[in-house]
Amino acid sequence: MLLPALLGAYLLATLAVTAVVRIRHGAQRERHLVFVAGGTLSGFVTGCTLCATAVGGSSIVVATALVYQHGLPGIWLDLSGALGFLALGLLLARRVRETGVASIAELAGLRHGPGVRRLCALVVLCAELGWLALQARAAADVLGPSFPTLAPALLMAVALGWVALYTLAGGQLAVSYLDVVQLALMALGLCVLAPLATTRALGAGGLAGLRLEFPTSASFGAPEILGFLALTGLPHMVGSDIYAKILSARDGRAARRGALLGAAFKALFGLALGLTALAGRELLPGLAAPGELLPSLLARVLPPAIAGLVIVAVLATMQSTASQVLLSATTMLGNDLLPRPGVARVATPLLAGLAWLLAVVVPTVVDLMKIAYTVFAAGLALPVVTAVLPGLRLPRAAVAAAIACGSGLGGGLHALRLAGLAPLPGDPVLWGAGACLLCLAAGALRPPRDSISPS
Repeated sequence: MLLPALLGAYLLATLAVTAVVRIRHGAQRERHLVFVAGGTLSGFVTGCTLCATAVGGSSIVVATALVYQHGLPGIWLDLSGALGFLALGLLLARRVRETGVASIAELAGLRHGPGVRRLCALVVLCAELGWLALQARAAADVLGPSFPTLAPALLMAVALGWVALYTLAGGQLAVSYLDVVQLALMALGLCVLAPLATTRALGAGGLAGLRLEFPTSASFGAPEILGFLALTGLPHMVGSDIYAKILSARDGRAARRGALLGAAFKALFGLALGLTALAGRELLPGLAAPGELLPSLLARVLPPAIAGLVIVAVLATMQSTASQVLLSATTMLGNDLLPRPGVARVATPLLAGLAWLLAVVVPTVVDLMKIAYTVFAAGLALPVVTAVLPGLRLPRAAVAAAIACGSGLGGGLHALRLAGLAPLPGDPVLWGAGACLLCLAAGALRPPRDSISPS
């Protein structure tokens, strides 16, 4: 009965925060309020909501699975994200916030025109559906052992339905302030209770016996690190849900401070999850599927009270990420593709339904993560950077080709790998990013007659 009570308390807390935002700020109907909180968040809230968004299904289930397989170097999944946040804070956050737009696609359109804006929005929408499906699948994986009579598809539907409900009700303001509460819960469960409980379960001297190879191991070398720097580092430096938070900051200084704070938080969570997974590898050797590590620890190793708190903390991480991902997806429709009143409200439950279908169809959370990250990192990260940096002018056709070639090649190669084919060696995201870079470089050699001068 403990876990249902904790889950009930958590769900009531999300409703309470959403209700307070509605009472204080009214119904979230104005476009800038819904999508970027009217540009009112402090640096502290921006940093908290950035981290809560970034620490989701990939950071929990996938990162622990990678550490189980490869040792401590598996935390490069999270460390790459922290480095991406660091680069964002040092180089881009202030410039992004000062544009005053409501989405990453609108930002790209300022420099490269409406055609690139719509193409960017379409690619982001596809990537966000993959990320949303990832959060739903990861939530079902974690909750499944505690609710064995409920089908995974039902658990995913409940998780996505709840996210759609409070995202619709409160918009970016409610999502961001709720993230502050959820981050505190995440820190307690994942940075304190889970590492302490798993290392204690090892017994006296068990922690000293853990293999701490880093930054590489026998099965995880420089090519894998480079792949993760592109796969997760670039989307943290240039990401649709990440930029939604940066654009929600009250000014450029708050945006910069928020990104740097998010980098520190992201690295802390990565190290804590790495320690938990290393201990779990010793406690539960020989798991058939590495993705089962965290659910198995919760069900078989951790004391029930601690396991219940950690489960709620894990659910909070996934809900916080899923809410922003869903909000970003609706932003692409309501702000960039179909900017008409009411589109975002109608789109929210429809997009949640599409993500549920994708989560049911795609085999594993690792596949979902790689598809979503590859589509975005390979095709959009570099073109968006060109829209932010001053003095760099490119033809619109070259930017559009870079987005289409990068996302198409990277996503296509991953689709082929899921089908059991591997026509090219190496990580698909590197091939896609390389194609994107070649298109941009070719465009830089041509006179930018159709580009838009920076404001």
